[in-house]
Formats: sequence, structure tokens, C-alpha cells
Amino acid sequence: SRLIALTGYALAEDVERALAAGFDAHLSKPVSLQRLREALAGVALRGGEGRAAQSAEGSTPTRSRA
Repeated sequence: SRLIALTGYALAEDVERALAAGFDAHLSKPVSLQRLREALAGVALRGGEGRAAQSAEGSTPTRSRA
């Protein structure tokens, strides 16, 4: 089965953590209906090919170090 993480966390490390935990895609809240549709379609199209290489979000904000 395919899993999409839906969380309030949107940093690159959060996306990586979700994918490493076995999720196939990542969406951060609030999520638009369009992004949800794209994530569902992407996960469905991958079928048995394995985990997502990137988040369904596309580019993800990064945490700056101060």
C-alpha cells in the first residue's frame, strides 16, 4: 500500500524524515485540493516502483542556521 504523510512540518529535513520512515510522499498543511490530487496521482502512477524520491510539495523551505 501507498502512504502519504500529511503534517504541519514543511522543512526539507521533515520531508526527508517522512520518506525515510516509509512514506511515499509528503504534504504539509494547509494542503490545497490540487496538491492532494497531484500527490495521489503521483503515488498511484508509481505503483510498485518504490518510495518517492521527492516530496509531493516540490521545493521545500530549508531551515537557516543562525
